[in-house]
Amino acid sequence: MKHTLTEEQLRKIAEPLPAEAIAPHPTKSNLSTIKGIFVTERLNQVFGVGEWSVKTELLAPISSIVRTTGSGRERTEYTSLSKTILEIPSVGIYYECIASSTNDDMGDAAKGATTDAITKIASWIGIGIDV
Repeated sequence: MKHTLTEEQLRKIAEPLPAEAIAPHPTKSNLSTIKGIFVTERLNQVFGVGEWSVKTELLAPISSIVRTTGSGRERTEYTSLSKTILEIPSVGIYYECIASSTNDDMGDAAKGATTDAITKIASWIGIGIDV
């Protein structure tokens, strides 16, 4: 079933995100990142609260590695690899994305992978395209 977006939805999708939504990439100085909450806000504004859903599936067990910092302290890093699905049934949108994230906290590694995937999928729709 094919659906189309309204002119108002297309206009809101293309609207630039606020300046505070954009941050420098933590490791790549030539890139920027979009804070995930601003993507959530835009999805809610365009499609409505409760009108879209995200499902995440862990593709592999969360792995960990112990690293020694420059100060000689040991630090555990967790890496999550997951598949995230974004669905917006009212307009026939369905996207899948595989993403990963590394963090000192296991839960934050899993959440980071989901956030990275949602942000990428949102760019495919046109959200944050100006970044």
